[in-house]
Amino acid sequence: MDTWFTARLGFLHGESVSRADWLTTPTQTLAELTGGAVFHDGLGRLDALRAALAWDPDDVWREVLAGQWRRIAQEEAFVGRCGEVGDELESAVVAARPLRQNTIDSG
Repeated sequence: MDTWFTARLGFLHGESVSRADWLTTPTQTLAELTGGAVFHDGLGRLDALRAALAWDPDDVWREVLAGQWRRIAQEEAFVGRCGEVGDELESAVVAARPLRQNTIDSG
């Protein structure tokens, strides 16, 4: 099991997991490893490992959240500028761009 998780994550959670490990692991990978039903965990290790990986540590979560807000702040002014010149379609496209980028980065 350790080999399988290490192959997917690039690190083993029981060891010292660096901040860089958390920040460079795609959210989709963590979701795949922690989601879904477990029908048998005979050794009792899988549930504990999945629980430990289910949510980023608080400092990492705050950094990721701040990064997303920085991305939104960079786009925010353009939505209003498009609206000021009457280009409602472009305003909607610009407003949706941070959401699209987040989806691409996560997948």
